[in-house]
Amino acid sequence: MPPLAESPKIGHAASINYFAEGFRMDEIAELVQMEAQNYEVSREHLGDAGDLVQDLVELYRTIGDMIAESAVKPRDEIVAGGMFLYSCRYQLVLAALNVMRGHLNDSHFFTRKAIELARSQTE
Repeated sequence: MPPLAESPKIGHAASINYFAEGFRMDEIAELVQMEAQNYEVSREHLGDAGDLVQDLVELYRTIGDMIAESAVKPRDEIVAGGMFLYSCRYQLVLAALNVMRGHLNDSHFFTRKAIELARSQTE
């Protein structure tokens, strides 16, 4: 790939093609494969401790099922609470998945969102 100073100045599409030339799609496949390997190694090393995250996710699911199966009519506060509950669960799952794939720094965003959503439910 020529130096940046020699990049084409023909337009947006040409510059995208210029920068995409050095990127192979199989790099994405390699990354996915490495993440899967990291995940499996994490599961192996965590053992039963890794099940704690799944237990917490199941707790969220149980609470959500209890809300759905209750005789309480869907009011704004019930629907909003359920949305926060499932959003918190989703953020928690993404945080755990990022950590287990080897992306510790990326997981902080999702952990923070889960904490903020849980906090907002108590107000």
